[in-house]
Amino acid sequence: MRSSRFKIQMRVIQPVQIGWKNPTTEGYRGKHPECKLHIIEPIMRKTLFFGMLLLALFTSSCGEAVPAVELTPLPSASTTPTTALPLFNASIPYGKNIRFEQISLDDGLSQSVVNVILQDRKGFLWVGTDDGLNRYDGYGFKIYKPDSSTSFGLSDRSITDIVEDEQGYLWVATRSGGLNRFDPSNGQFTHYTHNKQDEQSISSNQIYSLCLDESGIWIGTDNGLDFLDFETGQVTHYRASTEIPPDARSLSSNSIRILFKDSSGNLWIGTSNAGLNMFNKSNNTFTVLDSCVLIKGSKISGKSKSLLLGE
Repeated sequence: MRSSRFKIQMRVIQPVQIGWKNPTTEGYRGKHPECKLHIIEPIMRKTLFFGMLLLALFTSSCGEAVPAVELTPLPSASTTPTTALPLFNASIPYGKNIRFEQISLDDGLSQSVVNVILQDRKGFLWVGTDDGLNRYDGYGFKIYKPDSSTSFGLSDRSITDIVEDEQGYLWVATRSGGLNRFDPSNGQFTHYTHNKQDEQSISSNQIYSLCLDESGIWIGTDNGLDFLDFETGQVTHYRASTEIPPDARSLSSNSIRILFKDSSGNLWIGTSNAGLNMFNKSNNTFTVLDSCVLIKGSKISGKSKSLLLGE
């Protein structure tokens, strides 16, 4: 009965709600004073019912802890616990996923004894061997050897070191032919060799190591340390002291084997028979580090490589 009465009253007020207009309360009471009461009554009952239901749910949940929900993993997901791996795991063999390719004489390499490798700014690999300078482009080799028919060829076939300067020139040290500067634009070599009559020439044609500086290049020979200034072309010589006792601020030996420039601008000079030297360019002095000063395993960092001191 209540439901049918509600429907009858809806028919009475339906013409009034055309266009979703909101008539005043007085209009309803004047024409149909009983309509407002009958419409609000079911609405209030529904509102009261849902309000009491929400209140009951809220009060019941406050006194009890919400049970934890167990999530069942997807069938495709692994349920085995995983542990994050460190960046380096000593238990994993280093060479497990590393593949080596051998490039030999059969592939065009000029000689099997390789002394130095350099990648230039264009991506070419320069390989210095005991029988020529090799340029590798990923497919094949272009080999440079001494050529008696031209004065712009390589001065010696045995290559000991290679560096590239900011201008793109390659500086090539040789075992008995001095220093070469290679210009990739024309394929020509410029020679810097020792001349007994010229004090401005390099100290020896036997060169073991090269190291670039902001204004020139350091040259490590078997007869001392040289510095070639790019702008002036002048060569400055640094040699071991001949005084007795020797000058403590001079180079400890003329037999230079390795050069290295650290991030502070200091030049480190390794010798074949008198330990390690550090050259301070600001005051042109050498500090000799003997076995009592060196700490095994200490590391000297540079721009692109590091010098690790050990036995």
